[in-house]
Amino acid sequence: MISNDLINGSWELVGGGLLMRNCWLLYKEKQVKGVSAATTAFFTSWGMWNLVYYPSLDQWFSFAGGA
Repeated sequence: MISNDLINGSWELVGGGLLMRNCWLLYKEKQVKGVSAATTAFFTSWGMWNLVYYPSLDQWFSFAGGA
Protein backbone atom coordinates (compact mmCIF):
# COMPACT_ATOMS: atom_id res chain seq x y z
CA MET A 1 0.00 0.00 0.00
CA ILE A 2 1.32 3.44 -0.92
CA SER A 3 1.46 5.82 2.02
CA ASN A 4 0.33 9.42 1.92
CA ASP A 5 3.89 10.38 2.85
CA LEU A 6 5.27 8.61 -0.24
CA ILE A 7 2.74 10.31 -2.53
CA ASN A 8 3.41 13.72 -0.98
CA GLY A 9 7.16 13.15 -1.15
CA SER A 10 6.88 12.40 -4.87
CA TRP A 11 4.94 15.64 -5.44
CA GLU A 12 7.57 17.53 -3.44
CA LEU A 13 10.36 16.04 -5.54
CA VAL A 14 8.71 16.98 -8.86
CA GLY A 15 7.76 20.43 -7.55
CA GLY A 16 11.30 21.03 -6.35
CA GLY A 17 12.67 20.16 -9.78
CA LEU A 18 10.25 22.55 -11.47
CA LEU A 19 11.15 25.29 -8.99
CA MET A 20 14.85 24.76 -9.66
CA ARG A 21 14.17 25.12 -13.39
CA ASN A 22 12.29 28.35 -12.70
CA CYS A 23 15.23 29.68 -10.65
CA TRP A 24 17.69 28.66 -13.39
CA LEU A 25 15.67 30.53 -16.03
CA LEU A 26 15.57 33.65 -13.84
CA TYR A 27 19.34 33.46 -13.36
CA LYS A 28 20.10 32.74 -17.00
CA GLU A 29 17.85 35.43 -18.49
CA LYS A 30 18.73 38.04 -15.83
CA GLN A 31 15.13 39.28 -16.11
CA VAL A 32 11.64 38.09 -15.37
CA LYS A 33 10.28 36.56 -18.58
CA GLY A 34 7.43 34.17 -18.09
CA VAL A 35 8.31 33.38 -14.49
CA SER A 36 7.51 35.37 -11.40
CA ALA A 37 10.18 36.26 -8.86
CA ALA A 38 7.46 36.62 -6.20
CA THR A 39 6.12 33.13 -6.94
CA THR A 40 9.62 31.72 -6.81
CA ALA A 41 10.26 33.41 -3.45
CA PHE A 42 6.95 32.17 -2.02
CA PHE A 43 7.46 28.54 -3.01
CA THR A 44 11.10 28.61 -1.92
CA SER A 45 10.12 29.85 1.55
CA TRP A 46 7.32 27.26 1.72
CA GLY A 47 9.82 24.54 0.81
CA MET A 48 12.21 25.70 3.52
CA TRP A 49 9.38 25.61 6.06
CA ASN A 50 8.52 22.05 4.97
CA LEU A 51 12.06 20.97 5.83
CA VAL A 52 11.24 21.89 9.43
CA TYR A 53 7.61 20.75 9.40
CA TYR A 54 7.82 17.27 7.84
CA PRO A 55 10.27 15.81 10.37
CA SER A 56 7.94 16.92 13.17
CA LEU A 57 5.28 14.69 11.55
CA ASP A 58 7.72 11.81 10.92
CA GLN A 59 7.11 12.19 7.17
CA TRP A 60 10.58 11.33 5.93
CA PHE A 61 9.70 10.68 2.28
CA SER A 62 8.12 14.13 2.11
CA PHE A 63 11.20 15.59 3.76
CA ALA A 64 13.49 13.83 1.26
CA GLY A 65 11.36 14.99 -1.68
CA GLY A 66 11.39 18.55 -0.37
CA ALA A 67 15.13 18.49 0.18
